[in-house]
This record gives sequence, C-alpha cells and structure tokens, in this order.
Amino acid sequence: MSNAAQNLPDDPALLKALIAALQAENAKISATLRAHDQLIQTLRLRIAKLKKQVFGQSSEKIEREIEQLELALEDLLIASAESETTVPEGAP
Repeated sequence: MSNAAQNLPDDPALLKALIAALQAENAKISATLRAHDQLIQTLRLRIAKLKKQVFGQSSEKIEREIEQLELALEDLLIASAESETTVPEGAP
C-alpha cells in the first residue's frame, strides 16, 4: 500500500466527501480541456480558411492575421502539452 493510501481517513463519510471533491475537480479540469481543445480547433479552421483567401489587395492583411492566429495556436498547443505533463498534486 502506498503512503497516500495509508494517510486516508477511515471514516466513510470523509472518504465520500474526498471522492466528491476529486470528482468535482476532475469535471472542472475536463471542461477546461474541452474548451481549450475547441479553441484550438476553431483557430485551425480559421487559419485554413484564411489561407484559402490569400489573394488580391487584402492579402497582406490576411497574411498578418494568419501569422497572429498561428502564434496563438502555437501558444495554446504549448500550454496544452505542459498541462498534460504536469503531475497533479498528491499523485503517487
């Protein structure tokens, strides 16, 4: 048995409360990740759409917008990778 398991309370009510808190935290993190993934997908679609429009007088403006969106997408992907590698507190 790990140290973390030895430190758990024996009271079923406290254990239920602990599980409920962890489930709530997990739901919050999952919602955040879904929102993050949706934002990444939206940026990818917007970049693809803008790349198809790159022509004519406004092409420089579109190219600048593409660059900015690609930078934002890169920042989100880096943040996502960092959050996936971060070990939650109390993890074995």
